[in-house]
Amino acid sequence: MLFINYYKKLESFLDEEINRSLRKFLIFFLFLGLFVLLIVSFDKSTIPKCYQLYTSDWLINYSGGFVRRGLLGSFILKIAQLTSLKPALVVAIFKILSYSAIYLSAIYLIIKAKYFKNVHIFLFLYQTTYIFPLLDFRGGGRKEILLLALFSLFSLLNKENLSRTLMCLLSVLLLALSFAHDALFWFYPLVLLCLQTILPHGNLSIKTCFFILLPSILSTGLILNFGTKMSPESLDLMTKAIDPENYKLWAWPISYVTWDFNTQATNFLKNFDNYSVINLLFTLFLAFIPFGIAAKIDNHSIYKNNKFLYTLCACLLFQAPLILAKDWGRWIYVDATILSLTYLITLNKVNKIHIKYSAKQAVESYKKTGVIILLLLVFLFSWRMKHCCASTFELTLLNHLNWLSRL
Repeated sequence: MLFINYYKKLESFLDEEINRSLRKFLIFFLFLGLFVLLIVSFDKSTIPKCYQLYTSDWLINYSGGFVRRGLLGSFILKIAQLTSLKPALVVAIFKILSYSAIYLSAIYLIIKAKYFKNVHIFLFLYQTTYIFPLLDFRGGGRKEILLLALFSLFSLLNKENLSRTLMCLLSVLLLALSFAHDALFWFYPLVLLCLQTILPHGNLSIKTCFFILLPSILSTGLILNFGTKMSPESLDLMTKAIDPENYKLWAWPISYVTWDFNTQATNFLKNFDNYSVINLLFTLFLAFIPFGIAAKIDNHSIYKNNKFLYTLCACLLFQAPLILAKDWGRWIYVDATILSLTYLITLNKVNKIHIKYSAKQAVESYKKTGVIILLLLVFLFSWRMKHCCASTFELTLLNHLNWLSRL
């Protein structure tokens, strides 16, 4: 009974609309996070202290043959050649542009939100969404951010009638992303479902979605059937194209991010036991629980739509092969971030609520703001989701306490 009372108080607290100060704090926090990511992206790509593992995924190229994920690397090398910049520095520019699109879109959405409750903070300051790249610079800086940047920009269009030109542009961009990172193909149905939900009057029909996705489907099949497999010779040519003098520094990082599917599947099945299943399921529960809580508090109509729910589950299950990469963390990050944007945009389409505070209520609201900020900071450093090599999360708060105990 006591637990139920506490839960009701918590639910009532989360159901309150935040005041302007807390909304400004949220915007400031995202701006600060973006600033940190821009600095890190530049610093990790600075020569001579370039962190190869942080940038190698972006520099896979066609110098050693028609390998998977090679289009973007070849494009970056061409830009580096024309501008006399180091390839790693061009990677930093791509990351800066991608992060800017992702975070500035979120900030724009918060500013324009018709109303914003305490519970909605968790959609933006949660370990599996916009805070993830700050907790794991490498896991949150892979080429998936190109897809998130694309989705963020398209989700804010929100036009009554999207032109065929924009639909063709989306199709071309998804096609290009297939050659940049073929694994992103598994996210495309989720992206199209969310865009169809966000855009008014269902502009993205099933026929249109199929038209948008078909080029990417064909290209993915082309890559898998006719792509050049990575060999010592092709790796040597690829790394020399990146840096003719210090090419050996790039050999292991690129080999690390270009794993063989069959080998990885064998290793995965060998190590996948009951403990791994439990960890994975519990991590998924932690990752998506904010959406369940928010939907209950908001009584959001989107989660009452069985057709949408069934399709969403199908889209998420479609991504199941990605677990073979053992990078659950960064794949969950993409899902959760896309769903965060979708949730708030669709919520603001159907709700027009404006709350005015009295002077006494305003004082109480400011007090609660201080408490929320304090709790948020503690919460943000209490746990983090690992991006690689484990289907679990890490209780970082225990690490902090252990560190303090040794002082």
